[in-house]
Amino acid sequence: MPEPLPLPTASDAPRPPRDRALLGTLLVACGLFAGTLGTLWLRPTPAPVVVDRDPVTLPVADSGAARVVDASSLNARFRTVSLRARAAVVFVQVEPRVVPSEWLGQLGSAQPERRLDIGSGVIISPEGYIVTNYHVIRRAGDVSVTLPDRRLFDATVLSVDPTSDLAVLKIPAAPDLPILPFGDSDKLQVGDWVLAVGNPYSLASTVTAGIVSALNRQIDRVEDRVQDFIQTDAAINPGNSGGALVNLQGELVGIATSIASESGGFEGYGFAVPSNLALRIASDLIEKGEVERGALGVTLREVTPRLAVRLGLDRTEGVQLVDVPERGAAYQAGVRPGDIVVQIAGVPVNTVAEFKSRIARYRPGERVAVDVLRDGKPRAFAVPLTALQTPASALLQRLPGQDPPMPSDEAPLATADRWGVGLRDLSRAEEESFEADGAYVARIRDGSPASFAGLPQGAVIVSIEGVAITSAEDAQVAFEAVGEGPVLVKIRRRGGPYAYYELLPQ
Repeated sequence: MPEPLPLPTASDAPRPPRDRALLGTLLVACGLFAGTLGTLWLRPTPAPVVVDRDPVTLPVADSGAARVVDASSLNARFRTVSLRARAAVVFVQVEPRVVPSEWLGQLGSAQPERRLDIGSGVIISPEGYIVTNYHVIRRAGDVSVTLPDRRLFDATVLSVDPTSDLAVLKIPAAPDLPILPFGDSDKLQVGDWVLAVGNPYSLASTVTAGIVSALNRQIDRVEDRVQDFIQTDAAINPGNSGGALVNLQGELVGIATSIASESGGFEGYGFAVPSNLALRIASDLIEKGEVERGALGVTLREVTPRLAVRLGLDRTEGVQLVDVPERGAAYQAGVRPGDIVVQIAGVPVNTVAEFKSRIARYRPGERVAVDVLRDGKPRAFAVPLTALQTPASALLQRLPGQDPPMPSDEAPLATADRWGVGLRDLSRAEEESFEADGAYVARIRDGSPASFAGLPQGAVIVSIEGVAITSAEDAQVAFEAVGEGPVLVKIRRRGGPYAYYELLPQ
């Protein structure tokens, strides 16, 4: 009888094609992995490559920086400075004076409750002198001052200076009056810690902390104001005006003056008058009752990047003098129109606001060092300052022959329509009067580039973009040759100095 055939097992069963492919892939992968390990194991270790490099010294924080980040020491410093500053910052309340028109309006009716103006002030002397803002007391009738220790004094307005928005109040002298010493605001740098101390919203003796956000700020374009503000993010609100901005040495470095805000409250931008300027103003107000300001008697403009390129300057710096009267002290000292002022008394100036602020620290008769660039070369002059004239006094002291010319009825012979200038040739008498050849500016069209630049009618154009002008036709051709950019025009007034004007295309 034949033996039974063995039954097939799972291992003997034929494998599907997919399983055979998977098994083959795994075997190949294992082989590759084993080969790689063998190669790495048998490969000799390469010798290290030595590269010659110059030694590099990385910056390391010094011990001073370590002290700054010490929270305990910084906290103690804030406490000490706050205690010292709060004692000398007072609460100022002003009852506005009643003008006659208000009396008439109140006849036959109950008098309405009058709202007090409030602000802050800083005691700067045991004699009872207090610095505050002019806008705090500008409507002053009765003024009272409350100290942090709750002593109350009636104050008198000693004198004011609207140009710098500063004023000085006087209370009775007392040996125990706390005072805040002046610091040197010129030593401030962006990033320095500062504290603002004042009475915002009548919240007495409030202290806020921040840093110096910027320096030399100009916050509006009012020509007759001295503007060189410290910008800070220490909270300043209504009622802080006239209060103190102090450094971490407990010194007064600024008088809080204004804020930039769309809501009327603090939005991160506060401004203070630098203490060096405040000290100069307060000293004059106390000693003389008014501020004596020196002046160079020049007209100037800021050097923009575009203007710097046109003038051939290596970098954008300084302010350019566009008008230097020949009879003025600056001209007599050697300063000329076209000079680029880069420093006043050794301090760089790059804006009109900085220039005015530096000059405002000196009195008439004092000499100030003026460093300029002329044709790219540095020059230095010592210029005696004259008294700053108000518009009224300037009108009374205007020199003969310098009155603004009346519009001429004579039609211009040539026009530069794009720039809004009407021109004609000079007569022989005018050439002698102006002591120059050129094209007479007979018309300036309102709203034109010439009008916006302030180009004076009645002057003589002597050059355009450095090209000499001898006739109206020359000027017309030179204006037409200007491309899309601005044009620099040099003029001469009758019996006066040369000046430069930059006309911007519309």
